[in-house]
Amino acid sequence: MSQLSKGAVLASLAGAIAFESWQGRFAYPYLPTLAGLAALIGIAGVRLMPQRIAAAVLVFAYWVPVVFVALTQRPFLPPFFVIWSAALAGVIVGDPDALEWSYPSRFRAALILWALSVALGWPIVAYREADFQSLALLERYHVSNTGIGGSPTLMVAWMSDVAILHLLGLMWFDWLCRRDTDVTAMQRWIAAPLAVGATAGAALAFFQGTVNIGFLSGGVWPSMGRAAGSLLDANSFGMVVALWSAGLLAFTGSKRLRLAGVAAAALCWAAIWMTGSRTALLAGFIALVPVGLALLRINRSRIGRRELLIGGGILAAMLVVLLLSPAKGPLDRLRHMPTFAGDEDMGWLVREFWDRSSYGGAAAAMIGQHPASGIGLGMFHMMGADYIRIHLHHVPPDNAQNWWRHNIVELGFLGALGLIVWSALFLVYLLRTSGNGDRTLPAAALKGALVAIGLASMMGMPAQSLPVVITFWTFAAWYTRLVEREAAAPAAGLRPAVWAAVLAVVCAFLGSTIWAAERGLRPPLRAAADNRPYTYGMYEVPGPAPEGASVLWTEGRGVAAVPIDGPIMLLSVRADHPDLPARPVKAVVKVNGQVAIEATLHTNVAITKRIDVGAGPRALIEAHVDRTWRSDTDPPGRERGLVLTWRFVLNNSESGGFSAALRSDDRVIQVREKPLVQAVHVRIERLHDVLERRREAVDARVLQPSGFGDRGSEMYVGALEPGRDDEELERVGMERPDVRDVADIALEERDPA
Repeated sequence: MSQLSKGAVLASLAGAIAFESWQGRFAYPYLPTLAGLAALIGIAGVRLMPQRIAAAVLVFAYWVPVVFVALTQRPFLPPFFVIWSAALAGVIVGDPDALEWSYPSRFRAALILWALSVALGWPIVAYREADFQSLALLERYHVSNTGIGGSPTLMVAWMSDVAILHLLGLMWFDWLCRRDTDVTAMQRWIAAPLAVGATAGAALAFFQGTVNIGFLSGGVWPSMGRAAGSLLDANSFGMVVALWSAGLLAFTGSKRLRLAGVAAAALCWAAIWMTGSRTALLAGFIALVPVGLALLRINRSRIGRRELLIGGGILAAMLVVLLLSPAKGPLDRLRHMPTFAGDEDMGWLVREFWDRSSYGGAAAAMIGQHPASGIGLGMFHMMGADYIRIHLHHVPPDNAQNWWRHNIVELGFLGALGLIVWSALFLVYLLRTSGNGDRTLPAAALKGALVAIGLASMMGMPAQSLPVVITFWTFAAWYTRLVEREAAAPAAGLRPAVWAAVLAVVCAFLGSTIWAAERGLRPPLRAAADNRPYTYGMYEVPGPAPEGASVLWTEGRGVAAVPIDGPIMLLSVRADHPDLPARPVKAVVKVNGQVAIEATLHTNVAITKRIDVGAGPRALIEAHVDRTWRSDTDPPGRERGLVLTWRFVLNNSESGGFSAALRSDDRVIQVREKPLVQAVHVRIERLHDVLERRREAVDARVLQPSGFGDRGSEMYVGALEPGRDDEELERVGMERPDVRDVADIALEERDPA
């Protein structure tokens, strides 16, 4: 069972990397090739020299964006990070013991449950977003899965990116627990390369903030006066240097590295200031608390006067430079927040931390609707923004403003159970453990960094960045080595009873995911409920339709969410295959999930059914035929399956004169239909009707407009769409959109000071 489960997780990780790199070829055609080569290098290298190849990969962890732009002379987009992800995945997969679990025994069950839930759950959700149509919707059709955009291709590409964040971090921690049992070796081959990359990036950010804000930067950051660092993202890089501002102090256990560690930590603090990240500044201060407590425990005689003088001099010099630098620091940005500017009381600050622009309230409401399985991994950004658009105001796609809440709304309580249990266990572990002797200060520094990212995750999503995720798991493994001198984690699985419990939860999660998809979360069902057009595999018939009726041709399978103009639908189905008498076709047509027509068609005579569609905004028609045909007059690539014709009437008695051919009906019913479709109050009552029908009890008090209201911001969602050219990508910018900075721009436009 251990090898089977671990193999499934690794296969899922490989699939996510492969899909993201393949779709990323529309932005950079060599991306799949480079990702494949990086993976092969990682697999081969770890067999020959595991420590050195890991160090070589890690030293570039924080420099991938800058290096990519320098080598290719094109903007950096999020999918391009998959090259580095593939290299690290190759290191993990190429390990001889890759199919064995090596987590510490106290965390093993929870982490395996977390990994399996993500690995097995995201492909199902990806398949759901393609409406259970395999690759057809990803390659052939162009439909929008939400009211604010997002094709199936884009949704699945983003989903695979989120899956990589989870799985690569989890597999990296497992690799560290298996191979690096000696803390000295781990510091030399794992921590040191990351520290070198972070320190070099901090130096770049310092140069950007003091000399040239546009040097090796891009996107919105120079215009905001914020250093983007080596990640080309001020927020992500700010969190990285905040973690390393404490992590570098873990090297002070060695006298030889003590001064270098303190100096590098001071440089990271300067970089925090240059990035202007308020979250990073808060995280940096939180990380210092355990360090200060540890210093109180250490004998003062161990800290020499010379070291204190040097450290004080470095700190004084940094403060002078920071105060004189032209870059906008975090305090400057805090000064313009409504609470600190005197425009709002502290209640505004609390609301913004918990329910920023209504994302938090939307997440809570969606958790209430889908508590077991959630809405799907990676789905909240688009679906959450669409949910807020329908209920309150327009917002750009963003996260749930809380890492645990975000994962619960996407995975549900069943899918996120492993994550929740592990979080509780690891928190208790941090509280109950500490370093001894020369490991006191290093352990405290790492504990501070881990606690800092945990608290920051209560108000945001720093773990939405892969470099931050890898840093966190590295610190977690490093900390266990410092506080447990015999911390080796022998490869092992779980006891049979524990395996049974884990598999039961995973199966329940997967089953509830499929159940929720069929009962409201499939894209066409969402479109029908939200009164949005949604069609694929159906085409308009050339020429005029019968009066008062609508006509569509279908392919082998077609779906359409059509407006309802009356409570009764008269639906006609026929086939035009020229060889019907010799080769009958089987047709199945569903309306709102119920089979309306299921028949074998021997002739082109239409079959007509009367269907009560109720008072919803749209009816969902799904048609399937076992074979199609092509006419010489049809456009290339188009096939014919069925001909669907429908019209709406008011009641049963008025449908009696309706013929199979859907002739024009000139009775008074045509006049009486008009008041029914007048948009008087149907739209206002629609949401209430839908929620009542689905028994989705939403507390209206949860969703209240935030202090910012409608910021009028938009997120470009087509970066991975086929056919996008370089000029369009140049217009998008170089970084993953970040709503925090969109808000900052909006504020600064209103108040440039």
